[in-house]
Amino acid sequence: MGVKFTNNAYTTLASTISASATSFDLTSAATFPTLAAGDWTYVSLTDEVVKVTAISGVTCTCDAVSGGHSAGIAIELRMTAELLNAFAEDLEAGYKGGDIASASPTVIDTDGDYFDVTGTTSFAAFTVAANRHFVLQFDGALTMTHHATNLDLPGEANITTAAGDVAEFFSTGADTVQCLNYTKASGKPIVTDFVNADINGSAAIATSKLSGAATSIASHGLSTSATTDTTNASNIGSGTLPDARLNATMNPSLTTTGKALVMGF
Repeated sequence: MGVKFTNNAYTTLASTISASATSFDLTSAATFPTLAAGDWTYVSLTDEVVKVTAISGVTCTCDAVSGGHSAGIAIELRMTAELLNAFAEDLEAGYKGGDIASASPTVIDTDGDYFDVTGTTSFAAFTVAANRHFVLQFDGALTMTHHATNLDLPGEANITTAAGDVAEFFSTGADTVQCLNYTKASGKPIVTDFVNADINGSAAIATSKLSGAATSIASHGLSTSATTDTTNASNIGSGTLPDARLNATMNPSLTTTGKALVMGF
């Protein structure tokens, strides 16, 4: 969405219009820019510059003109102050477009670069032109499926959205999209590097993510009891910690031999 222009756009007014008119007909629209939803251009009706928001056939929809104009006058797309100012603003600012319904694939419109995604239809691709930088805010739960080319997601893993989640994307080619950033409304991370574990709401680590098919602390050689381990206690303080059972209470005799006393596992 933004201001559009073309070179050497020139025609004449097909019929007389009165002051406050919001549309007029061109003799020919062949040299004028194509305006999609949300686009506009500025044309000169002799001495008046008018903002045109749509061109359908030879009919221009415009902001109300200030004065009347006679049929046959020149209509041109000139390099005007209005055109240059709008172009500068268009480069600097982003626009919120209309809502987008989730679909497979989800179609990214051209009327903005920030969109609310409605619906719960999961998808694995976008329909989008190359070199688009856009942001989506999800209104509900759906699954975006990772694809190395079509939809490259952080951690190369699928993402299940929630209401309020926001994602930033860039299309490196037509329908080829990279997710640059994903922010959950809950504030939780979408991926953790900690032993490649899923972290649930209670901050517990899923046992299926622990290496070696471990099911308990004891299976890694760590005791959950508070008994004294005299067999391996002598190694404490010597700089080595074997893959051995460590206890909540160490042998008190260690204090007489200069060994470190380890308390409260």
